Amino acid sequence: METSDRSKAIAVAMSSSPHADALTTYPLFAKPVAEASSIGIYPSSKIERHSELEPMVSFLNARSPDQDILIESYLAGREFTVGILGTGARARILGVLEFRFDRRPDGDEIGQGGKEVDFFTIELKKTWEPVEGVYVENLTPDMASDPEVQVVCERALQAYTTLGCRDYGRIDVRSDRKGPGAIPCIIEVRRTDSVHQPKAAQVTNRLWLGQSETRVASKLVASHRNCQYSWLFLRTTDGPDY
Repeated sequence: METSDRSKAIAVAMSSSPHADALTTYPLFAKPVAEASSIGIYPSSKIERHSELEPMVSFLNARSPDQDILIESYLAGREFTVGILGTGARARILGVLEFRFDRRPDGDEIGQGGKEVDFFTIELKKTWEPVEGVYVENLTPDMASDPEVQVVCERALQAYTTLGCRDYGRIDVRSDRKGPGAIPCIIEVRRTDSVHQPKAAQVTNRLWLGQSETRVASKLVASHRNCQYSWLFLRTTDGPDY
């Protein structure tokens, strides 16, 4: 498809969206519609102006030819992941972490590929280490006194139970803006991370807020007894297989 034809097709798709009004305001964000763990997300996924839209959609189409490309409003607020344990009415918040995208300790400016990056790209998610000036810090926010965190946890728990999630999961949440009036938006529902995947395990273990793997595994087994599934396999590093 020629560039001009692709630009017209993008304009038609955006104007016919139920969210067309919101899509007239930049920045926007583009990503493959059916990926996870920041696959298909690059520094240029944040689209600052109209001239960047068609090139980014074309790039993603080439990288993910079997998928539609999602174009959405950019969420400029804080980003969290919420750990939830249990099933149905027994589901409870296990812990919450905030990801802050900041400067390197040596003072380099935020930036990746020449663009400001304050979100997870595939390269950041692969390594969980500073990449081209972007440093991701994991914070444990105060659930008792931070109103935004309280709403984040409420939304995450609602999403978890509404989708019928069971036993344990992580809900990734990002707010639409910084400051008062921020609206938390669900960006991903994640299954249990393996404790044998070191980088993912670091996040999962911090969500456990000091509880041992064996203790959490015991809670998972107790939750599983209330489910209809016929099997559950857990392996921990500080106890036996369950």
